Amino acid sequence: MLLLAVTAITFAVSFSAPLFARAAPLNARLEGTEKPETIEVAFIEFWPICYTENGVAKGQWIDAIRTLLHATNRVVNFTEYPVRRMFKMVETGQTHIGIYAPKAGYDEKTVLISYLPLAHLEVRVYATQEATLNELTSVFDLKNESLIAIDGFNYAGIRRRLETSGRNIRLMDASGHQSAVAMLRASRARFMLGYNKSVTRVLTKFNGTPLFSKSVRLVPLSLVVSKTVDNHEELFQILEARTRGSALPTTRSSPQ
Repeated sequence: MLLLAVTAITFAVSFSAPLFARAAPLNARLEGTEKPETIEVAFIEFWPICYTENGVAKGQWIDAIRTLLHATNRVVNFTEYPVRRMFKMVETGQTHIGIYAPKAGYDEKTVLISYLPLAHLEVRVYATQEATLNELTSVFDLKNESLIAIDGFNYAGIRRRLETSGRNIRLMDASGHQSAVAMLRASRARFMLGYNKSVTRVLTKFNGTPLFSKSVRLVPLSLVVSKTVDNHEELFQILEARTRGSALPTTRSSPQ
């Protein structure tokens, strides 16, 4: 599981229409005649949409999903995972819901994929020296260069295309945006791939000097539901019904 900074993201979910009942009518569950179902949600850090702060899951996406499922009398637990671990947790049904981006590393036979975007995030190429970006028109211009990227992130297909481009672009894996920025500043490589908002948060949080960057792609994020959990089709229908036509974040920027 890339264009200018993502603009304000608005979550506005309407609950006026009846939701799909699970095993008993919603009003019966609300009256306490049935124990609420617990839904496990896995996510990876995409600030400001979903992230962990002081051990608490936060962000617009977190708030929207929590509100959405609480309205159906479901209890929601959120857990942040490394990218590949999130894929495995969803595929095996240890968690019900995860994040999906184009070319994400899920076994798509094991998940139901929603293609309704919850957000669009921007991927940029970063450098410590502005001059190194002056002639860059595409990430594929980095022939014979090393490029720092986050382990498990495919950047909507960019990683796979780089690995098979024949341009000898060497990918160096970092564990997250913070370690990627540290590697770039330590001159482990001259270039880094990063999600704009997450990199900005790292620089702000650790009082870092600004980096120079160019936009390369805008990535839509959506949801997946594990096929291996009970009532996965119903859960998927609830999510689809409540996001379709709503004002969930679809704002996007144009490429430079």
